[in-house]
Amino acid sequence: MPRRAGNGVPRFARKTKFYAAEVFKETKLFRERIKMKIKRTVCLFAALVLAAAGLSFISVTPARAASKYKIQGTEPAGGDYIVTDLNIKDLGASGDGSADDTDALETALETARERGGGIVYVPAGKYRLTRTVDIPSGVTLIGQWRAPTAGDYAGQTVLIADLAGGKDDGAAFIGLSECSCLKNINVYYKNQSVDKPIAFPYAIRALSYSVAVVNVTLINAYRGMDFGGVTGTATHIENFYGTVVKQGIYIDVNYEVSDYVNLNFSGSFWKRYDTGLNVESLKAAVKDAEVLRIGKVDDLFLYEVRIDEAYYKNEIIFQLNPAIPQVPKLAYGHVMRLNGASVWVSEPDNSPRLSILDLVPGAGYYSHERSGEQRPASDKLYVVTDYGAQGDYDKKTDRGTDDTDAFIDALAAAGKTGGTVFVPVGKYILTDKLVVPAGVELRGEWDSPMNKSPSEIIVKYGRGIGEAEAGEALITLWGGAGVHGLTFRTPNMKTPDKIGPTDKAEPWAWLIEATGDGPWIEYVTFVNTYNAVHIKGCQNFVVKGVWGSALNRTILIDGGSANGRIEYTMGTFGAWWEDTGRAADQDAFSTYFYENAVVYTFRDCENIAGFAADMFGESVALSFEADQNGKGPRNIRLIRSVADLPGGKACVNFHAGDNIALVGLSTGTIGVLYDAEGFTGKAAIYGHVIWGGTKVKLYPGKDISIYNQSSDVVEILKFDFPFERKTAGGLSGLEKGLIAATAGLFVAAVALLILRLFGFKKKA
Repeated sequence: MPRRAGNGVPRFARKTKFYAAEVFKETKLFRERIKMKIKRTVCLFAALVLAAAGLSFISVTPARAASKYKIQGTEPAGGDYIVTDLNIKDLGASGDGSADDTDALETALETARERGGGIVYVPAGKYRLTRTVDIPSGVTLIGQWRAPTAGDYAGQTVLIADLAGGKDDGAAFIGLSECSCLKNINVYYKNQSVDKPIAFPYAIRALSYSVAVVNVTLINAYRGMDFGGVTGTATHIENFYGTVVKQGIYIDVNYEVSDYVNLNFSGSFWKRYDTGLNVESLKAAVKDAEVLRIGKVDDLFLYEVRIDEAYYKNEIIFQLNPAIPQVPKLAYGHVMRLNGASVWVSEPDNSPRLSILDLVPGAGYYSHERSGEQRPASDKLYVVTDYGAQGDYDKKTDRGTDDTDAFIDALAAAGKTGGTVFVPVGKYILTDKLVVPAGVELRGEWDSPMNKSPSEIIVKYGRGIGEAEAGEALITLWGGAGVHGLTFRTPNMKTPDKIGPTDKAEPWAWLIEATGDGPWIEYVTFVNTYNAVHIKGCQNFVVKGVWGSALNRTILIDGGSANGRIEYTMGTFGAWWEDTGRAADQDAFSTYFYENAVVYTFRDCENIAGFAADMFGESVALSFEADQNGKGPRNIRLIRSVADLPGGKACVNFHAGDNIALVGLSTGTIGVLYDAEGFTGKAAIYGHVIWGGTKVKLYPGKDISIYNQSSDVVEILKFDFPFERKTAGGLSGLEKGLIAATAGLFVAAVALLILRLFGFKKKA
């Protein structure tokens, strides 16, 4: 017997209640309409007109009362909704630029820390702070922001640092703890002057690893951001703008993959805020500033740097700190789209490990238009705790409330209107599969890539279900649906060091399987799984900020999928091993991944653009292969891929496909660059860094070319991605999905209006 929910309805029936009810209702109406005699054609036409005109006034009332959580705002440029119950204005902040709002901000941050993480929202306004603040682990501090390239700062969030100054060392204005994020924020120093600049410590500093800074403007900082004080890993910086007096960004001792994307330095950002500033005085105040200094960074990705030469020297400095013993003794990785900035390297002997893609013939042809934040169909909010979810799983006892029914009910309610199904901070047990309908986003309390969300799903479903069993994923996304900001953990999965390198792990179902037009998967972490993300027959999809440890496959794209983007993704055994507290035998643990795990698999798909798609310590990084029908991938372009593998492993499998470009490939100590048995297509690698060795085995007779800075004749593989065309007025994949999803509701509403207006009845 199927387990029954509290209302006595079997689970399988409740799961299909929403879909079945709609189908049966429309079928019944259609059958009645066939039997009816339409008396007046003109009345029918009038009814259709009335239905179309009045449909916008028809609404569906949510099943549950509103919770304490609210949609507080949206991301820039019409992006996704910001959901939280921690708004500092509700805690006493004024945001008028005069009152001291420090207490309110600290209260909100401390509340989030005590509950284990979450989102603290700072609405548009000017918030005067008289003390430094630290963002706790697992917390996102988020406001309202837009790029300071036009207009003023009206309608944005500005944190005003009302600090004394006088020295450039000491606590930063904002400290970032482990797995924390600062997003959509402007920072202004009240006491800074262009006539007599005052020294201040860094505005932002990493206090631990895995931190993120996204959409931030430092209006007039003395020193900008410090990522060199602690051992950092997976640092993510995106869309930074700054006017700095002494130093912009300092990066050092980052021993793992780090992304620094879209960095902008100009005095104009200060000038836009303080419009009365004398431009010549401003230029004199900042002229000696060093905007970007980089020391020891492993697998650096520096992309799109703009330095305004009216104010600053257009120069990026790479210089090793001699106190750092690790080798290679310099940053290695890829830098690209520097917009004329010179790269000054203090130790030329190490410079070949830094691939300046702007100097690689052909690489300059490529660029990536990053995706924005995806949004569900409406601003309706459905919170799983309002439907009975407890989120009370206890790791020590492996027990807690089964929250599956609450998720099912919330998703069914949201499916009627579109909207956000929100998962507050907690650990929620799921024992059965879920479907996220069109127009709905399943969302947790996290909002940036490459970190763990404090909204955690405990997976108790899928044991014994293998890769080939379609439709059995824990979460299935329909077209126009998404999942955002969740962590997945499978506590009953045997750790790799207990399996053995030659034994195969027990299969589990996919965590997420997406299908249809316009699905998205954003900011998802899986501590451990067998298979993670399956993109099956999708159009216009986005996979962004997805990372973790998968015993078999991390991301598989097939089934004729097309027109998709994968961004800031990572497959690594480290997520699982670190979660054990490093208690597991690392050698035995990692050996299983070295022998069995594949990170990115491309089969029957086309027009896929990747950006910062990386991996560490697994069997194969990129596998281009045929499906069961012999169809391989076409038109695949990946900008900066890291394939950090043990010696002797193939980084890339070119087994099938055509027109494949890897722009910036970073590999470790290897003996084989790629396995190309059976490959008959064309592929090219633009810029290749081997940081731990020099041996490369190539397959002769294959149309696979490697171009580096020394190359003379270069062939450019061309791409024409629909989502990167600069056209106006087109519909997004989500919009198309929503139109298709609501078409049936139009038909049902029109039929219902006709019946009520004219009193049609079935024949006796």
